[in-house]
Amino acid sequence: MTSPSELLDTSPTRAIGYMCIAADTDPVEIAQLREGISAYAAGKGLHLLDVLIDTSGAGTSAFAELIEALREQDASVVIVPAITHLARFPGLQQALIGLLKDARALVMEIVPQVIPLQHDGGQL
Repeated sequence: MTSPSELLDTSPTRAIGYMCIAADTDPVEIAQLREGISAYAAGKGLHLLDVLIDTSGAGTSAFAELIEALREQDASVVIVPAITHLARFPGLQQALIGLLKDARALVMEIVPQVIPLQHDGGQL
């Protein structure tokens, strides 16, 4: 049976975008990636709260901010342009996906990779 509070909650699922870019990435490309995340969220009916950006080799901590934001802002989806924005190596990708899962988040990638990653026996 559905509770009255569930009937009243019609707000879309909250999402946070995340990408990791090279320090020399063209600002136009960054804007295109950000717009791609925003359009993807809108197309899926998600409420995009923010897009966090790590810069490779710059010592930024957007991934740590992402974990904190998922908990504080009650977001349950992380949108990445491609899974390689989490990490380049499959083992590290799986470790970071595990951290996001621990934060109760589903990872959605805009451009799925050719080789599907396994996560708890299923595909992302």
